[in-house]
Amino acid sequence: MDKPLLTCALPLYRSADIAWLALESLSHQQDAPPWELVVIEEDVEAYTEAGVNSHADELSAAGCVSVRYYSTKKKMNLGEKWRRMASLATGEVTVLVAGDCYSHPRRLRETWDALCGFEWVQSPVGPFYDIATGAYALYDHALNKHGRHTALNMATHTHLLRLLPECTKTSGIDGWLYENIWNELRRMPRTLINKSPAWSRGVDTHGLT
Repeated sequence: MDKPLLTCALPLYRSADIAWLALESLSHQQDAPPWELVVIEEDVEAYTEAGVNSHADELSAAGCVSVRYYSTKKKMNLGEKWRRMASLATGEVTVLVAGDCYSHPRRLRETWDALCGFEWVQSPVGPFYDIATGAYALYDHALNKHGRHTALNMATHTHLLRLLPECTKTSGIDGWLYENIWNELRRMPRTLINKSPAWSRGVDTHGLT
């Protein structure tokens, strides 16, 4: 079995009706290096291990060499899930996959290529769809007026995620993650803004969770 070069970290919460979206997108990755999937899910309105494993053949065809699923009865905030999945990851790079979003089919390939010489990668633009209201919008990080450093399709080196402190926050987790990596490095992470047009073949959602 090939050694995974990337870890797709997929945190799930109340995702019984929506997690298929992220898994479907991962099963359509193109030209991806060997990668693994690590899932942590609370045992409430869960997609379940059986649900994740139902995608196993398609994930394998897309380059996934292993799937590991962990269920917890204890509520775990997103920051703690990132910490936990980093400790479980064996890939050099961890791709932060949202449970209610569809990653574009070049995401893993472009992420692996981008993080050579960089410590953080993200896309500056991407479509958003609100399932509950039917509203559609295009996110553009260039219009950010609040000093936020993070955008879409984020990924970083696994060893940097393993340095994260215990997280007690329940919101603003993307920024918390980036700022803690900054603190550990004692400088701003070398960040690549991936301007590839591939983003247009994915979609982020405000999902059903």
